Amino acid sequence: MAYRESLFLVDGETEFRNVSFSYPTRPTHTVLKDLSLLIKPGQFVALVGASGCGKSTVVSLLERFYSPSKGSMFIDGRDILSLDADVYRTSITMANQDVCLFQGTIREKILLGTATDRIPSEKETFDACREANIYDLIMLLP
Repeated sequence: MAYRESLFLVDGETEFRNVSFSYPTRPTHTVLKDLSLLIKPGQFVALVGASGCGKSTVVSLLERFYSPSKGSMFIDGRDILSLDADVYRTSITMANQDVCLFQGTIREKILLGTATDRIPSEKETFDACREANIYDLIMLLP
């Protein structure tokens, strides 16, 4: 029986080198093309873009749910694909932000977080939006 490393320590330097990816069910549709990205330990990174641009795919690749079609991924200089997937996954932590969409107006959505014994007035709702610095954004929406 071969020895299997049960955990390796991660500093967190993460690198994508010319990574391209197509899902196995859609091999002619490239989701990522030549992504190169270096994230240093302690650095914060936001992946921003339209739906379908590859944000979740980057995370899925990092979690080793998929392998890149082309290119390499490294953590602390070690090729992620050379590591035992189970050991690797126990050595990292992901904090994903899941999206939950609710039907209704913005006001109705804000009121989801209020007590049910009293509904805030429109003025109170607007004041709360101003305090949260979202009023101007809301007013720009159609």
